[in-house]
Amino acid sequence: MADASTIRIAFEEAAGMLTVRLGGRVDAAALAQYWESSAAQLRASTSKAVAIDLSAVDHLDGSGLGLILGLEYLAQHSGTQTTIVGATEAQTRLMEMARRGQDRAAAHEQEGFVQYIGAVTLEVGQFFRALVEFRGELLGMIIATVRNPRLLRVGDTMREMAIVGAHAVPVVALLGFLIGAIIAFQCVEPLSKYGAKLQVADIVGVSILRELGPLITAILVAGRSGAAFAATIGTMKVGQEVDALRTFGIAPMRFLVLPRFVACVCMTPLLAIFANLMGIAGGAVIMMNEGFSFRQYLNEVQQAVHTGSLLQGLIKAGIFGALIAIIGCQRGLATNKEDGARAVGAQTTSAVVSSIVMIILADAVLGAFFYTIGV
Repeated sequence: MADASTIRIAFEEAAGMLTVRLGGRVDAAALAQYWESSAAQLRASTSKAVAIDLSAVDHLDGSGLGLILGLEYLAQHSGTQTTIVGATEAQTRLMEMARRGQDRAAAHEQEGFVQYIGAVTLEVGQFFRALVEFRGELLGMIIATVRNPRLLRVGDTMREMAIVGAHAVPVVALLGFLIGAIIAFQCVEPLSKYGAKLQVADIVGVSILRELGPLITAILVAGRSGAAFAATIGTMKVGQEVDALRTFGIAPMRFLVLPRFVACVCMTPLLAIFANLMGIAGGAVIMMNEGFSFRQYLNEVQQAVHTGSLLQGLIKAGIFGALIAIIGCQRGLATNKEDGARAVGAQTTSAVVSSIVMIILADAVLGAFFYTIGV
């Protein structure tokens, strides 16, 4: 009986066909022992076709795979037609994954700066195109839900509201308070040189309500909920649960996306209000430490801000929440199930980064718009 603990390799050449028969254990020891001699014999062959027979292989690991793919590469590089026969289904999948990795590495090595810029531009274009298509599909579902409110899954929506909103209150409160306190602390000394310490309250109120409250809240929601949306839906996509929903006639847009969209749009402005209050409270602590009463501080804030400032921040927060939900869910549904867990991580990272970038771009556009209309 042949020993399965060692490799068996034989070269048979007949009728213009070189057959490389592998058997036993094809592992790191086989690669180290037979690579040079096998490569030399393959180069010396005059056959027009090469067949690598794996039917007698009992064990194949990554190093043994290197031996097989190395022989295949040498044969193809010399212009010889190469086929692999006798491979099991598992061995075939392993070789396909390795070839995809080789193709990516080769493409990356050959890629110059101009090609890299072009590839990035194409990826950005594809991302925005997918985002527009996704928004159109979501808009259709929203219109259908307005016409028939029963389409909205109330239980799922309330649960997502609790996750997006209530569970985020502690971190939003802490960050809002610290931001307000830091702004006040940093502004007290410069303004005191001009006898304008009390105007710190104006700076805190305007910057928190108009800009920092909604912006910081949105970034936190993107890091918490946007990532969770992408990871959850991406995991379902990899586990073929999304395909199962479609098989049962359940639209993923209604079942997975709409509750998260509604929750994010509703809860982000509420979190922004809470961040505003905590930011103003943080500024009050610093100002009271400087000798001003809470009533003086609050009166100055009320004179500096108005209803338009609050509405501006809430509108921004609502738009930011919509962007976070759309990007997070779209990235999750775009997960390639063939890449497994790695694709989930990549799409989660992409969702957070894309959300933050889009939030900042939207903030710049909305800031310019509100300034133009005089709000």
